[in-house]
Amino acid sequence: MSQGGVAAAVAVAVLVVTAGCGAVGGPGGSGDDARTVNPALRETPTATATPTPGPPPGVGRGNVSVWVVTNAHEDALDGRSVTVRYRRTVVAANGTALATVTETRRRDGDALLYELRTGGANPNAVAVPSWNASVWTNGTWTATRRVFGERGPPGEDGSGGAVRYGTVDGRPAWSGVDGTGADLLRATLAPLTLEYAGTTTRGGERLFVLRATDAWAADGYPSGVSNVSLAAFVTADGVVRSYRLRYDAVYGGVRATSTARFRVTGVGTTTVDRPAWVADAVAAAANGSQNVTAD
Repeated sequence: MSQGGVAAAVAVAVLVVTAGCGAVGGPGGSGDDARTVNPALRETPTATATPTPGPPPGVGRGNVSVWVVTNAHEDALDGRSVTVRYRRTVVAANGTALATVTETRRRDGDALLYELRTGGANPNAVAVPSWNASVWTNGTWTATRRVFGERGPPGEDGSGGAVRYGTVDGRPAWSGVDGTGADLLRATLAPLTLEYAGTTTRGGERLFVLRATDAWAADGYPSGVSNVSLAAFVTADGVVRSYRLRYDAVYGGVRATSTARFRVTGVGTTTVDRPAWVADAVAAAANGSQNVTAD
């Protein structure tokens, strides 16, 4: 994995002390020219250099590698508890919210809780699921919950509002949500050309700023993308602390503005409790049915 970077600026404070006095003998004197130095000054320490943290992996003044940045984010959070939040809104020119998506991921060791909440007037036009979902696992056992909208589960007739549970031993691939959010980062950043835009300080933390202002075309993205604006903030060790992406596009013939926000918090302090709905999943499995009508 290549790593772009710029040399870290180093501030060096050097204390130089010189002192001396000449004793010249007068008539009849010794004539010695002796210099004396205060012994205490001989022990004055020279200040050591305090290095300034350099750019994170993948970030250089002339080059930013999306893959190195996202891999570094994943590596920096490996084995650490963390909370990742993502929210996206798609709003038509007339002010109608076509879709809203909110994801929360909490990870602590083998335990992980993933929650997806969706809404809006026409989420299908924006390729957003029309249901809410939750996944909880302790690493050896996994439970899932999906709550469907008015039309009920896909392909099934019903009054809507159905809740479907699932339980399985282990942590299968289909429930292996990425607790670091690296998958979201790759999906967001891969189509963009990023540029290093200097540093800033937030909450006492020095962050490296990445920006993008170009349009793109990629699979899974809508047509007519324009007015792209991205600002991402990365820690020195590679954690993408947050980003905000905004662009205009056409969804099903409707012009709309998409805004996505991503944020990482609770590094090293996140805890994951077993949610109350897991008891319902256990009960549904015991009854031999994973479909339950919502109250």
